[in-house]
Amino acid sequence: MRNHAKRYFLIQGTLLLLAALLLGTLSGAMQVRSLSAGKGMNLLVLVGFLSAAGGLGLLLHRLVQRVTREVDEVIETVERIGRGELACSLPAEGKGGMRRLCAAINQMAIDLQSSTAPRDQLRQEIDDRHAAETALADSQHLWKKTFDAVPDLIAILDDNHRILQMNAAMASTVGHKEGACHGQNCYTLMHNTKSPVDGCPHSRMLATGEVQTVEYLEPELKRWLQVRVSPLKDASDAIMGGVHIARDIHSHKELEIKLAERNTALSESVAALEIANQRIMEQQQQLIK
Repeated sequence: MRNHAKRYFLIQGTLLLLAALLLGTLSGAMQVRSLSAGKGMNLLVLVGFLSAAGGLGLLLHRLVQRVTREVDEVIETVERIGRGELACSLPAEGKGGMRRLCAAINQMAIDLQSSTAPRDQLRQEIDDRHAAETALADSQHLWKKTFDAVPDLIAILDDNHRILQMNAAMASTVGHKEGACHGQNCYTLMHNTKSPVDGCPHSRMLATGEVQTVEYLEPELKRWLQVRVSPLKDASDAIMGGVHIARDIHSHKELEIKLAERNTALSESVAALEIANQRIMEQQQQLIK
């Protein structure tokens, strides 16, 4: 911008100088012609006129240089203020428009200095908010990774049995993507029914407000599950849903069934031995008699 203004004023001054020289040359040519025609203007007057025209051109050129220098100072000061150097100012010299322009630029620098503190405070608030948002995003990402790392089937349900969120193990079990299950009923995905099953722990939790635990064989999955449902409450302590945690206990349940069967067989064997022992004792009594 400064180079453009300087070039503009230099071109303007050069054009004025050339115009003055051209005017002086034309006038001199006219005077020479008049002298040659004998119309009565001496050579001394001609030289004086040419000197005056040259001086006028030189004066105009110096005036243009001065204006260019002042404009350069103004532009440089404005650029420094734009870079944040608010302490710089222009000398309140000159007359007319240039003096008013310098005073306006100085006042602008003062106003910017007075507004620096609120701007810095706003920038600090923006930086703090950005840091808080970044920390929240990192916390949510860590929570999601922890949520998906748990092998149990975890789902967050509302008070209408709708799925609000589930972990990766739950989504893999029902054969859907996590986002695709949002808003669907848990009994439709888990039990393939149109209403909650009998003895639904989530229904009992909503009715009692207490933690419910149940073990059952899920026919759709053909697995034994231990389901624990905990109430999820809002700020007013009202139940807004529940946390549904299902643990696969199929292997443990099969082991319990086998142990129960062995205990039953062992009990039958003991009973049979007791009966046999009783018969032996009776036979011994008969032999003794």
